[in-house]
Amino acid sequence: MPAPDSPDFLVARYLKTGGFAKTLSAFLEETGIEESQITGECKYTLEDLLEEKRIYDLSLKLETILAIEKKEEEFSLPYPSTPHLLRPSSTSSTSTPTPSNYIHTAITHFPRPYNRQLILATTVSSQIHLFDPTPNATTTTAAISSLSPTPTTYPLLKTLPPLHTSPTLTTYPLRNGKYLLTGSMDGTTYLHKTANPEYKRLWSAAKHEKFVVKVIVSRDERWIVTASYDKRVNIYYVNTLPAGGSDDEEEEGEDEGAEEQGEGTQADNCKEEEEEGDIDITLVHTIELQSTPEGMCFVPHTPPPIPQPTLATDSLSAPPRQPQRPQPQPHPQPQTLILARRDSTLLTYYTLTPPSPTSSPTSTSPTSPTITLSHTYTLTPESSHSSISFTPMALSPHPKNPRHLAILTDTVPIMKFLLMETYTGKILVECFTGAAQSPYSTAALSWRPDG
Repeated sequence: MPAPDSPDFLVARYLKTGGFAKTLSAFLEETGIEESQITGECKYTLEDLLEEKRIYDLSLKLETILAIEKKEEEFSLPYPSTPHLLRPSSTSSTSTPTPSNYIHTAITHFPRPYNRQLILATTVSSQIHLFDPTPNATTTTAAISSLSPTPTTYPLLKTLPPLHTSPTLTTYPLRNGKYLLTGSMDGTTYLHKTANPEYKRLWSAAKHEKFVVKVIVSRDERWIVTASYDKRVNIYYVNTLPAGGSDDEEEEGEDEGAEEQGEGTQADNCKEEEEEGDIDITLVHTIELQSTPEGMCFVPHTPPPIPQPTLATDSLSAPPRQPQRPQPQPHPQPQTLILARRDSTLLTYYTLTPPSPTSSPTSTSPTSPTITLSHTYTLTPESSHSSISFTPMALSPHPKNPRHLAILTDTVPIMKFLLMETYTGKILVECFTGAAQSPYSTAALSWRPDG
């Protein structure tokens, strides 16, 4: 028997209530429903569903009109308005790669031999390209007069071999670029050493059953979180991960060993691997969700102090201010993980507590790291009259003041931008980005370095 709120029952109740006896008799005969089964009460009626659909369409139209007509405040510093094509220049030292769609880009610091930030781009052909962020402009008059992206090219410095059996969907650097975390469509997450020419794999995480869509690391680099379309979020604790030395030490080593290449290269590599030390990264907890995870980020567990404005004082009477050095922490501090999932407007906060140091003289082992559910905030307050649901697709705390959290949604046809107080859940700004969306769009969010 169909469910009481199935379309067959709704139509049958409508025919019975409207007095369409002949039509009802024919309908019951074709569907196999008995008339006694439709006499019960149901909270759903055909009229209610049509009214709800009308309100939904009206709300969608209203949001689209507001997105077009509402004028937001302009930035004090104009934002870039001309898109650039990411493609290798003809003067690149590396051979031009096979044309392929990009699926992930990031600005990442890389150690020797670059020792600067590069553009990292992954493709559907499982390749990873490293571009010099200094463009070679080849803008033409036709491109300027049209609305098409400016054909700016970037020197291609290196093309890495496939690091996974499937395309790489997400990356995250550790130890100032000494290591690189990668997540793939095959469900694997690997840790690579970037100083190694072939990006040697040093560690692999527990395999997910579906795509690994996001990998993030806490600010103290003690926690690694992987999110997958298998509706699971794995949380790892980094017990041991060698720093790998500083860039200055690496440059000195290069200068001293520049004349001793050839036969000594293999010995140097062996020595380098010995100096790496052991890597100890432990799976602590797995969060099971009702839908696929989307946006997630780390923020300090304790709200940082509110920045105070600097007051102008007489430089002759005021004593010189000494720079304040950060106080060393005796052990890693708790971190807060913010998680959002598809088809939900809730932001869920988890407290990640590291192992505590041994406090008893008779105890030699620290406690285990723990994960606890802290609280949740909703992004749709009760005062909202909108019938449009959305998913927080991208989360990013302010680079200098983590008290503010930027959020991008997947609203179709117009994407929303929200600015929220991280530790209170209060929405400060809610506006439309004006970026047209489709079912295949993926939100991406990035702050300017100065915030």
